[in-house]
Amino acid sequence: MVISRITSGLGNQLFQYACGRAVSLRHGVPLKLDLQNFTQHKNRRYALDAFAIEATEATPGEVRMALRYDTFWHRALTPRTHQRVLRERTMRVDPAVLQAGPEVYLAGYWQSPTYFEDVETEIRREFTWKIPFPPQSVRWLEQIDQKNAVAIHVRRGDYVSNPDYARRFGTLPLSYYERALRYLAERLEGLHGFVFSDEPDWVKANFPTTIPLTIVQGNTDTEDLRLMSACRYHVIANSTFSWWGAWLNPHADKLVLTPARFFHDPKLNTQDLLPERWIRV
Repeated sequence: MVISRITSGLGNQLFQYACGRAVSLRHGVPLKLDLQNFTQHKNRRYALDAFAIEATEATPGEVRMALRYDTFWHRALTPRTHQRVLRERTMRVDPAVLQAGPEVYLAGYWQSPTYFEDVETEIRREFTWKIPFPPQSVRWLEQIDQKNAVAIHVRRGDYVSNPDYARRFGTLPLSYYERALRYLAERLEGLHGFVFSDEPDWVKANFPTTIPLTIVQGNTDTEDLRLMSACRYHVIANSTFSWWGAWLNPHADKLVLTPARFFHDPKLNTQDLLPERWIRV
């Protein structure tokens, strides 16, 4: 079996699942999820149960059996492409994961579509929602369907309040959103922005009014992600959450605008994160 360690927020969970699922599909073996992190740390919740995924939870015994290979000597004596436990080293694509065998434990974020591009159809099918939309979200979806909609994500929250996150990731300046919206407005007509943010009051007080805007509120993360993916165009934040909102958009003619410098810390190399067709501004 393949075991993928699932941690962090929804965007990262989707990457961790997609990478593990791709390895399991290549070998025709089951995918199991190590969810122990969510019992140890209560600041995040497991959210993949909202999707039509094909995986079950790994038992503590299965996790222990997999991690018995997580030793210094196993790493020293075994080529990385044959190791049974792969821990992420950098944000660049790891060839060892692409060549991983049918019995491997994956611990990392794996933030690149390269890890699952050969099974994209299957991943898209499994990342459909299996839970019904609540009435409030249905009303938001109706509004989006009636407009030439742009999903705009403004990530602040812990990017502002957490000094380490502020140093590593950083908040995007308003000038980024101004450039992105101007780019779209010069090329498309009748645009209407739907803003998704963890600080809606800040958005109301500060955001540029290049196009008409509606601030979307009152939904869970999974509901917001579904609404984002229903929009035709995207101005994403430096966040895997809105990355997935854009990637899950099925429209062939979609435009996705992303910051040219994704994270503040230059050591965080995001070269493999962004699809080539996405527009850096």
